[in-house]
Amino acid sequence: RCCFCPLIALLLAIPLLLALIYWRTGYTPEQVWVRIVDPKRTADASSCMENLRKLSTALSLYMESADAFPPKAAWMDELFRYFKAYDMTDQEAWKLFRCPQVSTGYDDKYGYAMNAALSGKLRPLAENPKEWAEARKTPAIFDSVVTEKNAHGSPSELAPNPARHAGVNHAVFADGHVGDLTFPSRENEPTR
Repeated sequence: RCCFCPLIALLLAIPLLLALIYWRTGYTPEQVWVRIVDPKRTADASSCMENLRKLSTALSLYMESADAFPPKAAWMDELFRYFKAYDMTDQEAWKLFRCPQVSTGYDDKYGYAMNAALSGKLRPLAENPKEWAEARKTPAIFDSVVTEKNAHGSPSELAPNPARHAGVNHAVFADGHVGDLTFPSRENEPTR
């Protein structure tokens, strides 16, 4: 019996396992590998998603009172007011506006931007199925290469390429859910 048989079996099993994970989750083998090999990036991605969930809550509260999305030039300032209700210090609240892959939380880098096309638009109504379906696909706040405060613009132009978190970017969508931001036509685009 060969002493290398267990090693050969393991080497054959890894691609099969990665293919199974891709088939079940949609994550590419590269995304799975990064999650396994680089746990700090995975932890940062989890922190980023948590920050975006809290931003989603603040955005929902803002839209409940204003019936519209915040103005693009002051969206962070407008949402900041809703974190004060959680009895946070200013420093703790501003840290939620910072993507952990971009900022330590104690600098002037933020890493999120607002979709400028939504600035001042009325909030989507769940009673209107067509409007709600469009809102599920429209990023409102997303990972951005522009890192200054109140950054805004088009998600297709400002989202990091290659993606920031283990092969994906994250976003708060116009309907309030938080998820992965993907652009199917980006495979052949130059990186920035």
